[in-house]
Amino acid sequence: MDEVDDYATHFVAYYEKMPIAAGRVIIEERYNTAQVERLSVLPQFRRKQIGVQMMQTVEKFIREHHPDVTHIKINAQTHAIPFYEKQGYHVTTPEFMDNYIPHRAMEKNLYGVQK
Repeated sequence: MDEVDDYATHFVAYYEKMPIAAGRVIIEERYNTAQVERLSVLPQFRRKQIGVQMMQTVEKFIREHHPDVTHIKINAQTHAIPFYEKQGYHVTTPEFMDNYIPHRAMEKNLYGVQK
């Protein structure tokens, strides 16, 4: 938990009443941008399209509730870059360290036009 939790929108996926995946989105209206953070799926539920469904749910939420948002940004762990690329995201920065884990920033235009 951190100071962002108070204004972030949280998403949780359940299987038989057990949380199996989670993430959050922070809307930055003044920049027409949303930041997806902390997307995670329990190891035993990976490779079952749960992450894809989570991202589709987040993107649908943004389109429906924040129509002025045109871009989604993610700081992806480098091992997850292929997953996000399959969802239409592209790398926008060189590798950087976050909490001792290598990451790269990625971005997606919700309406299909690159910046």
